[in-house]
Parts: sequence; C-alpha cells; structure tokens
Amino acid sequence: NYLKNNKVDALVSTGPPHSTHMIALNVIKKNKLPWLADFRDPWTNIDFYNKLMLSNWADRKHKRLEKEILTTANEVVTVSWSWATDFEKICGRKPIVITNGYDPADFIDAGKIALDEKFTIVHAGSLNEDRNPYALWDALQELCNEQEGFKHALEIKFIGQVAQNVIHSIEKNQLTSYFKSVGSIPHQQVITHLIKAQLLLLPLNNTPNIDGIIPGKLYEYIGAKRPIVAIGKPTGDSAKIIQETQSGTITDFDAVAPLKEILLRHYEAYKNNTLQVNSGHYEKYSRKVLAGEIA
Repeated sequence: NYLKNNKVDALVSTGPPHSTHMIALNVIKKNKLPWLADFRDPWTNIDFYNKLMLSNWADRKHKRLEKEILTTANEVVTVSWSWATDFEKICGRKPIVITNGYDPADFIDAGKIALDEKFTIVHAGSLNEDRNPYALWDALQELCNEQEGFKHALEIKFIGQVAQNVIHSIEKNQLTSYFKSVGSIPHQQVITHLIKAQLLLLPLNNTPNIDGIIPGKLYEYIGAKRPIVAIGKPTGDSAKIIQETQSGTITDFDAVAPLKEILLRHYEAYKNNTLQVNSGHYEKYSRKVLAGEIA
C-alpha cells in the first residue's frame, strides 16, 4: 500500500473524469488526509448532461455522489466564478476559484515577430456546432460587399477540427474563398500562428451554462497579445476576464451590427499598421502564479 509505505501530506483529485474524485473519496475514508477536490468542469451542470439520457436512478446517483464529494473534501476548487456559485447551490459551500492559465515562456516572441500580411481572423482548437459564430459570418459577408478592398485582405484561418455546420455557414455566406483550414499542428506552431494573427476569434458555447465557460484558449490568446474578438454572453465569466485584461471585445451571439463595427474598426487600424491591443493585469493568469495559489 503506497500510503502506508510513503509519507503523503495531502491528497489532490482533479476531474473530469469525476471518477478520480470517487477514488479519492474512498481513499480518505480509510486514511486521515487533507483532501482538495479540483473541478475543471461542472459535473451535473455540464452543458451536455441532459443529453446523456440517464435514467432517474442514474441521475439521482450522480447528484448524490457529487454532493458527497463537495461536502466531504476539505477544500474544493473550480475554474470559474459562475461554476463556483452553481456548486454552492448544490452543497452549501462556495469553492475557491483558481482559473486556468497560460505559460509565459510560450509567448516570449509575442510582439517581436512580423504579423500576418493578410487581415487574418484566427481561431485555434476544435470548433463545434455549439460555437458556430453565426453573427460573424453575417458581419463578414456584409463587409465584403460594402468595403472596398476588405475581401482581398481577409483571411479566416482555423487551426484544428471544424464542425460541418461551421463549414456550411461559411459556404452559405460566400466566404469559402477567404477560408483557410490549417488542421491539427504541434502546440508551438499554434502559438506562432496566434502571435502573428491580426485578430483572435473566441466564439463561446451557446448553451445553458454559458456564464461559467472560460475556454483554456482565452488565456493563450491573452498571452499572444493580439486583439481578441469574442462572441458570447457579455456578462459571463469570459467577458469578465477580457474586460479586466483589456485584451479585446465581446458581443452577444446575435449582435451582428456591433460586431461589424468592431471588425471595421480593426480593419481600418490594420490598413494603417496600427492594429494592436494594450492589455494588462494578465500576469495573475500565468500558470506559475496559479500553481502557487493551489499550493
């Protein structure tokens, strides 16, 4: 038995999968150890929970186990303020919020290498159906039709898997000739694309628990020090970080006119070689600082 033969100061479980918390629960029932349960995503409040088609019995068991873990662990950590509130409603205690973050060492070239020649709108990571930015396609189509030179400068660059309905939206809005799919590439190459981008696209999930969703890529976007164009709930936790760090803008899911205005403003700055972002207050999102908070 490892715990009998080795000195262990504390137990940390992190999930999903939430089975890791269940293992930790069984361990601390047999051993007196301080336990930190780290929830990187919700459990029964996850956006796809209702799609799991659970029986009433299974649903009750998930919720019973979730509550037992939340109430038994000495400390509970989660990654967004809204999710902390959701967990508090389940167990009566509010978890500590320690967000995800980025490694500054990955971004030492930020601001030091040449930007893309094209007016690139770059997205990194999988783009699924729930994140299809319909307002963006409408805004870009209108700008291509109305602004002389815009369509010749535009490049929509997606790195990673792209859902078929996103491809269909691009085709429907006559944007296919400006679309470039990079596919899956090593992480450091992704970082280079982010640093060189004119704009970084952050479409958020249009799902019931949108408030607490903070994609990990947001922190890397901040590290890249290029303007972020986010589409989602303007009062959600992602919006809070974007506003706090002054790293970009966020418009609602169906707000075509404000998004179009933002894109046009960025395009004019791009033409004048003045497209930049003056972000700040982002140091606390470095992984070194965040690891210190957990310790």
